[in-house]
Amino acid sequence: MFRPWLRTARPEDWTGKAVELAMFGVLILGLLIVLLVRLPEAWLPLSFGYEEPLRLVLLLVALYLWRWIRTIAIAALPRAPALLFGYLSFRSGGQRHRLRAREVIGVEVVASSPDDREVFVIELKNGERHTLCPVAWRGAGRLYRRLRRYERAATA
Repeated sequence: MFRPWLRTARPEDWTGKAVELAMFGVLILGLLIVLLVRLPEAWLPLSFGYEEPLRLVLLLVALYLWRWIRTIAIAALPRAPALLFGYLSFRSGGQRHRLRAREVIGVEVVASSPDDREVFVIELKNGERHTLCPVAWRGAGRLYRRLRRYERAATA
């Protein structure tokens, strides 16, 4: 499972697109470094004198690290909901909320009134309902599935 402790959804506004563009630049820079850097001579015996397998391993490590950095950068956006170590952080009603994910007892999809797009609405143990994010955001499905697990655990 990839990044099991962090789930987030990328906003479809300019901030989300700016992070995607910046992360694409970081990816290109990382790939250039991996492909063009001179490898230490001590590393060559690890691949029987060939550079290509080492570069492939470095490339895979760079891609793995890039995915982590990208997810953390998206989670830092103000409008992005994030589920981190069992804490749900989101913006609803102009306020930032941070609460234990175990407090979520209901997650449902509702059509919002201004533009009739579908959004996720969570219900808490104290009866409050909050809008989490639109369904169309990238990563919202994974966040929804993880919250459903917490919901099932709370109602069991």
